[in-house]
Amino acid sequence: RLSHKRDSVWLGQHRLAAAKFLGVSVYYIKDNILRSDISMLNSNQKNWTSMDYINFYTIEKKDAYVQLSGLMNHYPDMATSALISLSNSECKRNIQMLKDGNLEVLNINHCREICELCKDLNKRFNSDFVFDSRFPLALSIALNDENWKTETFIEKIEANPRSFVRCHTKEQYMEMIEEIYNRYLSKNQIRLR
Repeated sequence: RLSHKRDSVWLGQHRLAAAKFLGVSVYYIKDNILRSDISMLNSNQKNWTSMDYINFYTIEKKDAYVQLSGLMNHYPDMATSALISLSNSECKRNIQMLKDGNLEVLNINHCREICELCKDLNKRFNSDFVFDSRFPLALSIALNDENWKTETFIEKIEANPRSFVRCHTKEQYMEMIEEIYNRYLSKNQIRLR
């Protein structure tokens, strides 16, 4: 004869198989759930967005998420994906790290510099595409070029505002920024590709 515990496991497996066969949901209770288990449990749900994870880990007072939330509050027009990418060391958006609570915010000053420049460009040229996720990433690459001068870029846009347009990819934005900046320059050009 099977023990009571083994009996219930055996019956549970049959209930699960029957529920799968009938296509009905199975409800169960998990004892001793921790707050840290909530994000793991919801990672299997399609309805949790990046913002849900950011909010959850911010409430849990994880430093990187608190910093990221601060950036999002200060720059509400900026795409969340751009802020995530700009603020980490590799300038890449790693959704799995975000979900697992392992996000690192290391380039906060660089991120703020990009956001401030985007705000300024939008104010000057009424170009809301600067808050799209691809433009700030391209601009970040430009700012890392040793020949970059923000004043020069702004002057070049003012001289030819029709060249400052919405693009579809980060690479197209990089090409646009490079073409605008390098126009009429024989030396100290930037190279983004």
